[in-house]
Amino acid sequence: FKVHGGMAMATGLTAEQQAEVNLAFDLFDANGDGALHQNELRMSMRALGFQISEEEASRTMAGSEVITRKQFVEDLAHRYHRRDPVAEMRRAFRLFDRDQDGRISLEELVTAAEECGGDVSKTELKAIVREFGRSERGSVSEREFVDALAGQPQDGEWVPSQKRWV
Repeated sequence: FKVHGGMAMATGLTAEQQAEVNLAFDLFDANGDGALHQNELRMSMRALGFQISEEEASRTMAGSEVITRKQFVEDLAHRYHRRDPVAEMRRAFRLFDRDQDGRISLEELVTAAEECGGDVSKTELKAIVREFGRSERGSVSEREFVDALAGQPQDGEWVPSQKRWV
C-alpha cells in the first residue's frame, strides 16, 4: 500500500513507478484540483512513455470530465503491467538507428547525444560502442543494445506474448 494525500492505494507498482506516476499527476494537475482533464491526462501519459489517443483518453475517463488521482494510478498500474520491456528497448533502438540498417553507429550515437543536449564526449561514446558492440564493426546491433540495457546477455529469441526469452 502506498499512502499519498491521505489515500492508501494497493497498486502493484514499484516504489519508483509509484513516485513517477504521482509526480506526473502533480505536474499536470495544472489547477491543483486533484483531478486531470483529458488534455492533462494525455500529456501526463506521454510524459510517462505511454501513447494515448483522444479516443482512448475518453474511454479511460469513462464519460467523466476529469480523472482522479486514484483512477489515474489504477489505470497506469494496468499499463505498466502490460508493458513489454524488450519491445520498448527495441523501439528505443530504432530511434537511434537513423539509417535503419540494424546497427547504431558512432555517428548516430553522437547525433542523438547532441540532440538531447547530453554532455558526453565522442571519446566516451566510442568507449560505449566498443564495450557493447561485440562485433568488430564499430557499431551496436539491436541484440547488443537490448543486452546492454537488460544488464546481461539474453539467450534465445524474445517471445513478446510470453514476455520472456526462449
